[in-house]
Amino acid sequence: MDLVERARQGRLTLPELERGTFTVSNLGMYDITFFTSILNPPQTGILSIGKTVDRPVVREGAIVIRPIVQMSVAIDHRVVDGAVGAKFMQDLKQGLEKPGLLL
Repeated sequence: MDLVERARQGRLTLPELERGTFTVSNLGMYDITFFTSILNPPQTGILSIGKTVDRPVVREGAIVIRPIVQMSVAIDHRVVDGAVGAKFMQDLKQGLEKPGLLL
């Protein structure tokens, strides 16, 4: 059985859960649109991703409906400066909004 399947079944061993440096936590499948995760030491960061929902936004002066997802990041400021976390979120936002720039 592979790692992903065992994770889905909640059958990972403690060593497989330890020594990570960054976690991605998604609660969108539970209809949660926004949340903030608690950092799991010794990890240096955790990204929280909520459910994608259609929302009105302004694009080129017009109100249009677009899929929006809310995210937050928690970082260990003893290891990573807050400005680095902000830059990470800016880059992530740009990559999601304009994936062609990643090529």
